[in-house]
Amino acid sequence: MYSGNNVYSVKYAGNNVYLVRMAVLLGEWDVKSESDCETISDKRVCSPPTVLKRIARVLIHPQYDHRSRTSDIALVRLRSPVPFTDAVKPICLPGQGTVHVETSEGINATVAGWGGDGETVDPWALRSADSRILTHVELPLWSEDKCTRPTHFCAGGVKGVDSCSGDSGGPLLLAGKVHDEKRAVLIGVVSYGDIFCGNALIPSYYTRVEIFMPWIASNLAP
Repeated sequence: MYSGNNVYSVKYAGNNVYLVRMAVLLGEWDVKSESDCETISDKRVCSPPTVLKRIARVLIHPQYDHRSRTSDIALVRLRSPVPFTDAVKPICLPGQGTVHVETSEGINATVAGWGGDGETVDPWALRSADSRILTHVELPLWSEDKCTRPTHFCAGGVKGVDSCSGDSGGPLLLAGKVHDEKRAVLIGVVSYGDIFCGNALIPSYYTRVEIFMPWIASNLAP
């Protein structure tokens, strides 16, 4: 999701990145807690402090259509570089010569976000996150002959497991290899789906990041 001063997003910043007005909060897990800690083997373990960065510019794709959701992707440029920590790390992008991912039907990808649990049916809920804690689930990819749009692909269709309201802009990750090392690759961004999340045989739609790589690369800056 991050390269230099750039965060890739749709409406909201994605995994471990929480959009706060004209800033992004990186390394977040529990949005209502000052520090993110867990007790492991009777020992309290806390993640590094979150990183707050102000936004310099939001660049929406010039062909984005809010009705059809075509080209549902944007770039968020930050005012200053982000220091990496154990909780804030860059993610690999697809379509590069050193990045290899398998996207066959049935392979599970991981989606993450602060979205709802499917009980909220108010469509305006897409404007805000419903969960205080960053969660993730695995969803099967669908083949293009069963479910596709010009700039989207499908994943999900499993009862009770889905991206949902508040997850918009969140990442869909797939295990891949970069220089023969295992890395997470951003293959999709949560775009839209059925208002009742987690319905069997009804997938959600994800922006296909790979086809936007030329646009992303042409708009990156140091």
